[in-house]
Amino acid sequence: MFPARKTGAAHSAVIAALWLATGLLTHDAAAQADESWKVNHKLIGKPREITNENDPNHKSKDVSGIACASEAGFPRICLVADDESQGAQIVVLKDGELEAGDFIRLIYNSHKGESLELDAEGVAFANGFFYVIGSHGRPRHEDDETKEAKNKAKAQASRQLFRVGFDLREVDGDGRLAGAAQITPSTALPALIKEQPELASSFDRALDDNGLTIEGVAVRDDRLYAGMRGPLMEDGSAAILSAPLAALFDGQEAGGAAPPRGPGQARRAGSRRFRNRLSRACGTRERSRGRQGR
Repeated sequence: MFPARKTGAAHSAVIAALWLATGLLTHDAAAQADESWKVNHKLIGKPREITNENDPNHKSKDVSGIACASEAGFPRICLVADDESQGAQIVVLKDGELEAGDFIRLIYNSHKGESLELDAEGVAFANGFFYVIGSHGRPRHEDDETKEAKNKAKAQASRQLFRVGFDLREVDGDGRLAGAAQITPSTALPALIKEQPELASSFDRALDDNGLTIEGVAVRDDRLYAGMRGPLMEDGSAAILSAPLAALFDGQEAGGAAPPRGPGQARRAGSRRFRNRLSRACGTRERSRGRQGR
């Protein structure tokens, strides 16, 4: 177990939380980690440079995050993100193959007519909701005003977090959603990051300058854990920032709140005292790849 930094009350190590919250890290998935699974239909990737209403996006080349509503058995309803797209996609995971379903657009950011990517780097699932997080990173700073303006716009597009809910019963075997998805955006995380002295100076700096970039996400016990590729701490470890969901989506800093529940699930009452925490731990980064078929 890696050491965790304390800020106030006793703080449990968050690495365990990350492992437990990752639905794909089960024994059966690990046993097939080296196998390629067939992808039926099209995983959505980068928007096309030339508008094509019938086929507006390229095929995904590199999936950056996936989370499933169940941790074992098949089929599983999941949400997958490509970091070059503007949203996330419903997929149905079967034993040995994946059905690519409906795409849920999350952002409409653009710069001078060019669609900008969310740069989504992680997806999590908890209590009936999926969470999709942008990198919150920063392309390198440029002396050229035109290039710098574009890089600022790209950074702004990535500094978003989304809670996505839909009734799992309304997803068919091909990943098609009969109803509508509930999308709740949040731009509260940057302010929480800048409140942390260990992270504040790295915000809005490029990754190659030890800047801040989020690379993964987990949700557990009504808290979100953002795992970072950068900055590296003085001892070479990576940072994980934990924040209450109520602070991110409901504007709360402390006090009680009923935890959110997804469509089709009962709400339960509850309360907790919130406290932002910064822990340090070594993390891992995983990319998912597979064959795509039609």
